[in-house]
Order: sequence, then C-alpha cells, then structure tokens
Amino acid sequence: MGHSVHNVDISKPPGFILEEHTSSVYQWPSQIYVNQQRIIPAYETKDFRITDNGIETFLVIPAINTNVSFTGLMFSTYLPWDKFSGNTEGQCGTCDNNRTDDCRLQTGTINSSCPDMAHQWHVASAHHHHQSQCTPPPPEPTPTQPPGCDPPICHLIQSKVFESCHKIIPYEPFLVACIFDVCHMDDVTIGCTSLQTYADACAQAGVCIESRNYTNGQCDFTCEKPKVYNACGPQVEPTCNAWYV
Repeated sequence: MGHSVHNVDISKPPGFILEEHTSSVYQWPSQIYVNQQRIIPAYETKDFRITDNGIETFLVIPAINTNVSFTGLMFSTYLPWDKFSGNTEGQCGTCDNNRTDDCRLQTGTINSSCPDMAHQWHVASAHHHHQSQCTPPPPEPTPTQPPGCDPPICHLIQSKVFESCHKIIPYEPFLVACIFDVCHMDDVTIGCTSLQTYADACAQAGVCIESRNYTNGQCDFTCEKPKVYNACGPQVEPTCNAWYV
C-alpha cells in the first residue's frame, strides 16, 4: 500500500493538535493531553492509541491506517494513499507524491517558501484548552550554508548503512534536510534527528536499520536499567499489566 509521508523539521520544538471524532489530542515536547486531561503513554481509546519509546511518541489511528510520530524537534505523518490521495492541504502538503506543489496556499497558488506558506494556513481554535496565539514572524534574510560545511553524519543516509532502503525510500530529500539543519543550528546532534527520520520512514516501509550503531557514539541512546535500546523492537513491549493489553 502506498503512503504519503510528510516531515516537519524546525529549530524550535513544535506542538500539534489532532481531532478525531469527539477526542482532541494535544502534544507538546514533554506532555500529552487528551480532551484537556494529561495522559501518560501507553494510552488507548476506541479510536486511537498513543505509545512512547523514550525517543519518539507515536499516535496510531487504525480506522484510517494513519500514524503520527513526534520527537520534540519534528513530527511526521504517514497517510495511506487509498484514503488521502488528493485529500490533504495546508501544512500536510498535497498527498500526490509531487513535492513541487506542497507549499500551496488556499488560493491554489504555490509559494516558494514553505515557512511562509505555513503561516497562511494558521487557524485559531477557540474551543481548545491550549489555544494557539501564533503570529507570523518578521521577515528574515535567507540563511546561507557556511562555507565548507559538509557534516559526515548526514552522509550516513546515502551510505551502505541504509542501502537496503534506498530503492524503497529515496534518500535525497533527507540528506539535503540533514545538511541544512546541521549547518545552520548550534546543536550538532540535530543530525541524529535527521538520521532517525529517515530510519523511521524506512521502518514504515518494512526495512528496519540500526543506524545509531554507526555514529561513533554521537547518537547513542541509553535506557534506564534494566531496559535496553532496540531500534527494531515492538512499539509496545509485552506486559502482564492488563492496562496495556
């Protein structure tokens, strides 16, 4: 089954709000609210389930085969082609496997700047507990890549580490985004987030890759004992606790 995948990567941690039937889910980097009540994953209703592995938070809507992942720096949505082809707009872009028209305005015209386009789709929602107060920022000069900036961590995306995924998920957009982020942000570990994003896209396509093992310790993730990190493990570990069954 084909999917539309949309990734949002910005320098300040975003939040997102999702409405599903009568439920409202609000996600901020370290807190999750369902219908204005804070919850701790794993959490499940008849409409959706939310899990967290310490690195990413996952929201799954089985009825429409849709997944949303959130890392604190970016979120990604995975939409089934048979249900969403031609049925998305705004910050989700257009689900047509054509990146050139993703920055489309309400008028149908294409904006050359996706950040500028995103502010044009802002909708204030008075009934949300966390009402958005976004206002467009003042224009900033277009950033230029520092001379000679070519971070090695980004080139793992095009290396043999991900070779088994290259023919399934084109790596070029992820490589470009990684180089841009690492070269324009003070936090050098932002490259780990870019690697994780490509690894997630590969995993959604059925190819799991332990990419952190190839970063010379830069992207290591340590779990609280006695847990161990397993990139290819299940989202929810088997448990005797009936709450999670």
